[in-house]
Amino acid sequence: MKDLNFKKINDIAYAEEDIVAKELLEYLKPEYKNRLKNIKDRAADIVTSARKSIGIIKNPIDNLLQEYQLNTHEGTILLCLAEALLRIPDKKTTDRLLEDKFSSTDWKKHTGFDKGLFVNASSWAFFLTGNILKKNDLDKNGIEETYKSLIKKSTEPVFRNIVKQAVMVLAKQFVFKSKMEDAIGFTSSAKYKKNLFSFDMLGEGARTMDDAEKFFEDYKNSIKLTGEKLYNDKDVRYANGVSIKISALHPRYERNKIEDLEKELLPKLLTLCELAKQYNIQLCIDAEENYRLILSLMLLEKLASHPNLKDWNGLGLALQAYQKRAFYVIDWINQLAEINDKIISVRLVKGAYWDSEIKLAQELGVKNYPVFTRKSLTDLS
Repeated sequence: MKDLNFKKINDIAYAEEDIVAKELLEYLKPEYKNRLKNIKDRAADIVTSARKSIGIIKNPIDNLLQEYQLNTHEGTILLCLAEALLRIPDKKTTDRLLEDKFSSTDWKKHTGFDKGLFVNASSWAFFLTGNILKKNDLDKNGIEETYKSLIKKSTEPVFRNIVKQAVMVLAKQFVFKSKMEDAIGFTSSAKYKKNLFSFDMLGEGARTMDDAEKFFEDYKNSIKLTGEKLYNDKDVRYANGVSIKISALHPRYERNKIEDLEKELLPKLLTLCELAKQYNIQLCIDAEENYRLILSLMLLEKLASHPNLKDWNGLGLALQAYQKRAFYVIDWINQLAEINDKIISVRLVKGAYWDSEIKLAQELGVKNYPVFTRKSLTDLS
């Protein structure tokens, strides 16, 4: 068996996109057709089953999401607001954010007889909000603009509250509950009692050691709640779990700080894994930016081989398919699992930092991007 190393993963990081795509296409040769057919059939069954379980869309929020999809400018703005408004503490910043987003967008094009009452009402509300919040220069007489300014000042607080409430309703489609205790209780409802969950705290990266300590305590509490309050199968592969973001546990989660991280971060990770092992639940290391991938793998290797975690198969990793290296990381993780006689779960996801990865690569002046630039290639990956 080959020794674990990162050479192949590093070599592919900034490789030509066409070269990586051709290598992946090798796995679509005739001898793999049966395997691919099985995958396609299984995916079709899952989609069909999911559609049947949901039935015809009856929720007006679902209709709104269908109208404002992510491939539209308006849809992107609504989702950005759904995340941002949950975290803005003051009214002034909320006003400025709404003014910036709503006044620069064409909401009227999402109205029409075929859109439905809720979508039409929402779109007109967004359109009127944008027009009232729009900043205009004063004309010579100043009368019309003074009148507009008066309307803006008198209605801005009303629109702020209406829009914020509307976006909060939208946010609930993506944020399960705002507190872990509430989320745990909610899973026992008729709708979710047969499901397995991996709870994600949506934590930001730590800026100070105090931040890191707070997230550490939050993660410990989440693991305890998941282990104590929910039914978990004896086979950890079918147990609930908790996702952790390593950058939330240390303010300097950087490759050049590896020695400090081994002293200050690794013991925290080990504690969380031991706690998850104690409660026989899963613990998934969340995916982060491209430049942190190798660092995450280095820590995963240390955890997988640690004697305190022997005979525990609950450790896992989220892997981003839009990274050119994803296919080769799978091989590396497979070797790691074989060496340590473990099962290591992989959560394959599209990826969450595409825009920032492109921007950072441009700033660094590298020849190629570390992520695929076309969706079709991410799908292939």
